[in-house]
Amino acid sequence: MKKLIKVLLVVGLLVSVTNAKGVKIFDLKEQYFSGTMIKKGQEGFGQENRYKLEKVIVTTDTKFNEGSYMHGLFTVDVKEPLANWNVNIKKKNGTDSSGEMTTIRVTSDSGVSYFISFNAESQDNKDYIQINNKNIITKKIQKQKLTVSVSKKNNMVLFSINGKAFLKKDAKTFGNLVKVEIELNDNRYWDELFALDIYEIK
Repeated sequence: MKKLIKVLLVVGLLVSVTNAKGVKIFDLKEQYFSGTMIKKGQEGFGQENRYKLEKVIVTTDTKFNEGSYMHGLFTVDVKEPLANWNVNIKKKNGTDSSGEMTTIRVTSDSGVSYFISFNAESQDNKDYIQINNKNIITKKIQKQKLTVSVSKKNNMVLFSINGKAFLKKDAKTFGNLVKVEIELNDNRYWDELFALDIYEIK
């Protein structure tokens, strides 16, 4: 009886955690994409490929290399636009000097986008993260693995990096999420994408 109670408690906890996080729409770690694994010199290397999954369409010309995606653009189109959502992206920022940039773009069905740019401007030996036209001073981010989270609920959007919230904006005019794009540029240090998940928040 005690064992049954323990099992029920564990199941209940897992269900609660799942409900708290939301309904999973996409998780990069659940599959590989054949075109990204083609080796240099082989037919199809570096070409853009399109993959139709259950809830999203993935389009990318990136290359998979020892656990990360590199050299290109990784795009996820959501088939059913999401009113309330959470996007988590783990990537390495390869920018090192002024003029180098790597950007994440989150777009709605109304055409409105949030641009999250890393090291978009270098002043006084400080690094910046830029949300659209707003510069936010941050610690050194070269070659660092950063987890960027963007969440929208109840007409507010929250931007966080490594679990620390750094900007909150009114999102009444944003609309519903339809696209996430991640640039993986050949900066001084290569940008790398390690993880990407999208959840619908109920």
